[in-house]
Amino acid sequence: MLAFACCTFSSPIFAQNAGDEGQSLLFLGDESAYLSRIENLRNEKGLYLDRRSDPSIVSTAATGLGVLASAEAASRGLRDIDATKKIARTAFEQTVNSNCKRNRGWLSHFTDAHGVPRNSSEVSTIDTAIFYSGLLQASRLLKDQALESEILESLGRIDTQLVIRNGVFLHGFYWSEANVKNSDAATPLEMNDPATDPQFIPHLWNDSSEGVILYHLFNLPFPMHITRTDYPLFVYAYPLCFFDDPVYDQFLQEAIEGQIARLGYWGVTATDGPKGYVTTDSDVISPVLIGGIATKYPKYLEPLKSIKIEATSGSMHLPSGWTSNDDLTIDLSSAYILFSRWSRQRIDLQDSLRKLREKMPEQSPEIEKVEAIST
Repeated sequence: MLAFACCTFSSPIFAQNAGDEGQSLLFLGDESAYLSRIENLRNEKGLYLDRRSDPSIVSTAATGLGVLASAEAASRGLRDIDATKKIARTAFEQTVNSNCKRNRGWLSHFTDAHGVPRNSSEVSTIDTAIFYSGLLQASRLLKDQALESEILESLGRIDTQLVIRNGVFLHGFYWSEANVKNSDAATPLEMNDPATDPQFIPHLWNDSSEGVILYHLFNLPFPMHITRTDYPLFVYAYPLCFFDDPVYDQFLQEAIEGQIARLGYWGVTATDGPKGYVTTDSDVISPVLIGGIATKYPKYLEPLKSIKIEATSGSMHLPSGWTSNDDLTIDLSSAYILFSRWSRQRIDLQDSLRKLREKMPEQSPEIEKVEAIST
């Protein structure tokens, strides 16, 4: 069991528990129980639900993050490697094989329980990128070279030029009712490409947002024309689920510090509120996201000491004390991935420091550098 450390809250949320390396790690309560919550969001087709309360809707991005969360757990010996490889392959094949030809490789934000795109859903560049980034990272953690090759081959078939304007990705596109052919076909791959283009979403991924995931995935330069650190926290946290980026590390810290300066607390992101999904409600925080981020940045727990927080809740409305009774895959999985990635990195740094000390008994600049990073 791993638990949050470092702070005493008004409710018994954080408890110290030394890990194998003698270093307290951070996590929301019982890690095994938390993993089970994520696993319970995977349906019989191997895809991940958008939320537990609606088994009819699958989220493409949630599937990518859910698979990666399972791979993170397997890489640390908490889940069976072979079983997790099967989970990853099933999710990849079911999603890609259920897509429509007319989408040119891009994936819908939402699908039905079988992975067939919903006509009401946008075909989303960022959700496609999150799905592929999650599956690609999972295949590498699991050392599944065959799956990695298949994912890269599938990536190569995506028509990036369809949604790029002057080097910048669009948010995606829709199909109008007039352009939908055979929308209820049982075999969506047989859908013909319409004679006309889809309706493109004009918004651009050219700001300091999660859009960076697209450019990283396709190995393209990121045209960050707008820099802001006042977006909801997930914007800066999602990229860090897939790759290390000092720029986004800094953005995340500035966003947290900005919320503390404005509100006296932090944790505001896009998640469920008492009246539905919210993106800019400063009264709603995500305790699980706070937990994931605090793995690397426990210093930011200090401003939360006086607030009674239900640590294992996906979201919480501070004025009323309301907590969500639903589970959103993307919220639970991203928090777990941040926790696991940063925990592994911390242990790796401790190993490096131990080896350096064995070679250099006396304090040296090399040891001081590693100590500073690990701290």
